[in-house]
Amino acid sequence: MRIHFCVAAIAGFLAWQAGEVRCQPEGKTDPAADQQAKALMEKYHKLSEKDQVGDKGKEIIGQLKSLHNTSAPVQEAILRLMSSHNLRQIAIAVHEYQDKGGLPWFPLARPKWECKVMTELDVLKLGKDNLAAGLNSLGEEGWELITRVVEGDNARQFIFKRPK
Repeated sequence: MRIHFCVAAIAGFLAWQAGEVRCQPEGKTDPAADQQAKALMEKYHKLSEKDQVGDKGKEIIGQLKSLHNTSAPVQEAILRLMSSHNLRQIAIAVHEYQDKGGLPWFPLARPKWECKVMTELDVLKLGKDNLAAGLNSLGEEGWELITRVVEGDNARQFIFKRPK
């Protein structure tokens, strides 16, 4: 239950960031817009589950997106409804894809790394006696410093990696 709420909250935040939902300061709300939003949400909830994710549901969601100057509590309710609607559409798409024998995701390949070990003296030479310049030069080539190893005689070695 908590995961579903978190996903819905994230989806709502993304909708707000994308400009689909405009929250208004409390003083600039329109009670008529709130009433219209509430009526549309009731209409949506009265639809069958199939119609909610079908054209009728999409039409109501579109009408809700076009409303302006609704109060913060109504905006929150709209975001929750939009998130729920979007998650249902995703679930249906995944089930349809699975029914066709496909997997809804592809396993990510583990990245393959190339490693490089250099002494501090080598890095200093690369940077013309400037350690930071040598490290930056390696960074520009895509090398990322993983660790520094100090050996018994205080000779330092740097271990780098980059994707192959």
